[in-house]
Formats: sequence, C-alpha cells, structure tokens
Amino acid sequence: MNCQFCGQELPENAKFCFKCRRQIICMNCGERLIEGASICVFCGNEISIPNNNIEQNHIKYKETKTLKSFEATFSNETAGAVAKTFAQFLPLKKNIIGDTKEIFHDTQIEDVEDITPAKALLPVKQEELADKNPNINDIFKVRGDNDIYLHETSLKANSKVDYAGRLTILYLFYMQSNGTTEVPKTEVIAFLKKIGFNNDGNYRGWMSKMKALYNINNNCYCLCRAGEERAKEYLKDIFDGDKVDNWKLGDTSKGNYRFNNKANNIPKNSYSIEGSLNLNPSDNESLKSFIGKFKASNGFQYNLLFAYYLQKVIGKTNINANHIYTCYKNVGVKIPNNLYQSLVDTKNKKGWIDTSDMNNITVTISGENCVEQDLKK
Repeated sequence: MNCQFCGQELPENAKFCFKCRRQIICMNCGERLIEGASICVFCGNEISIPNNNIEQNHIKYKETKTLKSFEATFSNETAGAVAKTFAQFLPLKKNIIGDTKEIFHDTQIEDVEDITPAKALLPVKQEELADKNPNINDIFKVRGDNDIYLHETSLKANSKVDYAGRLTILYLFYMQSNGTTEVPKTEVIAFLKKIGFNNDGNYRGWMSKMKALYNINNNCYCLCRAGEERAKEYLKDIFDGDKVDNWKLGDTSKGNYRFNNKANNIPKNSYSIEGSLNLNPSDNESLKSFIGKFKASNGFQYNLLFAYYLQKVIGKTNINANHIYTCYKNVGVKIPNNLYQSLVDTKNKKGWIDTSDMNNITVTISGENCVEQDLKK
C-alpha cells in the first residue's frame, strides 16, 4: 500500500507513514483517512492534523581560527527556553526578556568567545573560570577569520632573544587557551617571522634551554604545566605598571645581558635590599644556618648557594640580583665588585645557574649536584 498523503510505499498493515509522519488509517474503525478531512468519514472519529507551518527561527554561531561554530533551528514555542539557556553565555542585548522571537529570528551571533554547543548547555564550573586567565586575549587579537596578530607589544623583555622567547610561550598559551593544544612548529616560526623575528641560532638556543616548558609531538609544540605557569608570570609582568621595558619591538639592539646595563631594571653595580624577603623564616631553616653547612670560598659558589636556598629551600620564585644582594648582606659576606657580571659568569663559566632571564634566576641540574654533592663540609 502507498501513503495517500505523500505516496510513500508502506507495509500493508501500516497505520502511520514514516516519511510524512501522518496517520493514514482511523484508529477507531481502521478505515483509510481522506486527505484534508478533520474526521473519519466512516465513523466520525476526530483526526488531529499536524501543523507543518510552524514558524522557524534560526541562530548561527560563527567559526574563526580559534573559535567554534554551530547553527540551530527552532520554533517560537521553544524560543523562550532557548533564550533563557543562551542568555547566560552569549552577549545578547539587555531587552532579551521581551519578545524572544524577534531576538532569535534569523539572528547571527559573531565573534563570541569559545562556546561549543555541548559546553553552552552545561553549567560552567567556578574552578574552570578561575583557571582561565582573562589577560591573554588582551595580548593577541584576530583579524577576519584566521589572522592572529600581536595586539600588546610591550612584553617587558630584557633582550631581543628574551622578547622572542616570551612571545613564543605566550603565543602557545593563547592557542591553548582557545582550544588548540598542539601548534605546528612551522606555524610558530611563521608567526614570529611576521612579527619580525627570524629563527636564528640565538632563538633556537633559548628554546633548547626552555625544554621544561613544552613538549614536541609530531613536530608540534605543546605547553607543559611549567610552561603555563611561566606564561602567567609573563602576563603579570606585562600588566605590572612598575615593570620597565628593557627591549621593545622595533629596537635595533640585541639587548645582550653581557652588555645591557638595564637588565632586570637595575643599574649596573646599584642594588637594594629586598625588605620583604624573609631569610629567617619561623617554619624553615634560616639562610645563615644553611650557608654554615657548606665550604664556600668565592663569589661563584655563594651565588649558587644563595640561589639554591631561595629557590629550593624557601620556594622563592622570580629571583633577581636584588635578592642575591640581600643574601650577601644577610650573611655578611663580601659582595663581588660587579655582582651582575659575577652572576652572568656563574652561568657562563660554571653552568650552575641560569641567568637568561635576570628576573627569574634559577638553579640548573649541574648547580644542584654541586650544592648537594661537592660543597658540603
């Protein structure tokens, strides 16, 4: 038998058509229904006729390189529920609690932050909101559909190489924050080149030293947890009004630490005691007690021991030359005539500390071994 409404071929005992979804026989007497009739002409039983002219509304979510996209069609009857759901996530006008049909009918919503259909219908956890750093989207912006550009150019870097390194970590963090966890190396290099940086030996050397911040998988960069934390530290620097730019985009100098007297925002041979640095904590070993366990005899060794104590014993981060200077003063040891150069030489000649970022001096594995194996009395 065929459906009398759309002609679809159906089994002989069918009561409904799967194509047009119409009832084809009377459920009371079993006779075939007549198209357009509101009752069965054989028994008079009323037939409910579906309304196929329900007004449809359309909502469209635009997709860019870092954003998602979806479309949905729904009737006026469900528009109210849809409006209440999406009003929590999408930046609609404040008069949404009015005629929802006018708001959603053939509406296009563009350039909205990362909201997928699955996420939009679920409540957002507070811890997820806390983890999302709101500042990263102030550093990078998107033109059109896929052109990411550097919006905030002041990265508070100490040198050209430091600037390129910070830019790389922040770019990876931006991509990760917007849903792309693995970024091809070629894409990163192309982005840096667009900003004005070539993939030279100095940059590759910086990246080689920072392997704890990222993984490489299928020739793609992927930030580690340490990389995420470092990116957040860079963001704090950028939005810290007291931080000074030692190398700005467009500066023709390399800003090499060996010759840049402004590194770490501290003039060469001019340092100050960090009053907030507690070197005699009640819940941990004091610096004087710690130093007394070792046989230090020169500036290189003291530089290492001070950096080790600050980083490994009391958990200090973002160690700079002022912190090391404060340690010298605390224990009463003669300070090197050129502390800045002494710190750089401790890195270059001994390899015990890393001064690539003079705002974040750290102890290397070689330095750890020296403290824990060689310098003990």
